[in-house]
Amino acid sequence: MSEQQTQFKTEFNIKIDQPTLKQVFEGLRSLVDTCTLCIDPEGISCITMDNEHVILIHVALPNSIFEKYEIVKQGFITLKIDDMLKIINDIPKDSTVNILNDDKDLILLANNTTYYLEISEQFEHYDIPPLPRIPYDSSVTLEPEVFTKYLTRLNKFGEHFSMECTSNTFTLASKTKQKKFVCIIKLEKGMEQLLDINCKCGSSICLYSIERILPYLKTIPKNTPQIIGFSERKPLRNRVKVNNIGYIDLYLAPRIEDK
Repeated sequence: MSEQQTQFKTEFNIKIDQPTLKQVFEGLRSLVDTCTLCIDPEGISCITMDNEHVILIHVALPNSIFEKYEIVKQGFITLKIDDMLKIINDIPKDSTVNILNDDKDLILLANNTTYYLEISEQFEHYDIPPLPRIPYDSSVTLEPEVFTKYLTRLNKFGEHFSMECTSNTFTLASKTKQKKFVCIIKLEKGMEQLLDINCKCGSSICLYSIERILPYLKTIPKNTPQIIGFSERKPLRNRVKVNNIGYIDLYLAPRIEDK
């Protein structure tokens, strides 16, 4: 972010439900301490990476997800995620939150309570990280909590996990530093846990870090299916829906040195 960028006032007035806010900001907190939101007439989005450029998260909330969406002036705002979550967690789950801003603060109103959150920065220009544009060879859709549950188990046996896909099977396995597979879990087409499977190349196998992705997976609401796309030596993409309208994509870089 350049010091030459121009500070300006972004003006908006929106309403959204508390569970959606909680899902978005808990997901972001698993990766970063602060986030920059892009606010425009189409909706609100956020693209951010960790310091080592191993994980990228893309949040996309179209304007139709909001109960109210009025944008007077589009732009960017940067805020501290922990401070935002303190407010969100103080608001009951069944609440609608009205969010607007003034020169210095984000203002949240819910249940006869007004909260003020200091905006760190407001910029007219912001260097948005590029999104991976990948035609995935394999994709699977898993029932809620399945991916999180299995990676938690595999983490007991190794730091990395492999994913292999054929037209009928999806296999997860732990891998140790000595490059040995210790625990292997196989799901077959037709099983309740495997909602959908698509493998374009006959067989696809990839290797990723469990410890990098697991903190994020634990923030996903329990009733949310996960769509996982992967190809050999390419980033994994984990997609979850937000309120059935928006989505959060997490991209995890592969272990290139292991084929």
